[in-house]
Amino acid sequence: MTPVATVLDTTVLSNYARSESTEWLLQTVPLPVTVPAVINEVERGIADGYEFMKAIDEYTIAVSAIPSESRETLAVITLGSEASTLAERLTTRLDAGEAHALALAIPDEMLATDDQAARTAANDDGIDVTGSLGILADGVSQQACSVATANTWLQTWEDAGYHAPVESIEELLPRLKTRASHPVLVGQVNPER
Repeated sequence: MTPVATVLDTTVLSNYARSESTEWLLQTVPLPVTVPAVINEVERGIADGYEFMKAIDEYTIAVSAIPSESRETLAVITLGSEASTLAERLTTRLDAGEAHALALAIPDEMLATDDQAARTAANDDGIDVTGSLGILADGVSQQACSVATANTWLQTWEDAGYHAPVESIEELLPRLKTRASHPVLVGQVNPER
């Protein structure tokens, strides 16, 4: 069975870049991938003075398909014609990065986003969804980082305007379970899947 990729959008990538943990993110999630529309958003962020986002560019590598194994890099995958058509339809309700990331995730990959509209659209299409907190909670449960480190990163995100529904990552750990090859928080995925 081919491992499922984790399609990362700009919100998740920028949170981890802000907390100087991009490398950790790419080592922790299964098959981290993204799309050129997300990289365009990252580049606009850098041009607008968000220097911390340069860390994302350091790990990107253009590939033609989802890799079969993790390389601790961020594979940037150009959408095929069918996915591009879907992405264009999704841009009527989502930003370009989220729309293109979701189009890549359909039908079998996982979408990693903190954008509520993108999460709703993914759930409507039966796509498993996680986000910055789900990835972080899974990292703690897998002992890839300590609770203290996770809470420091969470505080960094909150200081920058991220709105977390918890004060500590520990609050999420009882809700964490593993579904197939992906960590998810209970209630964050389509229950029929």
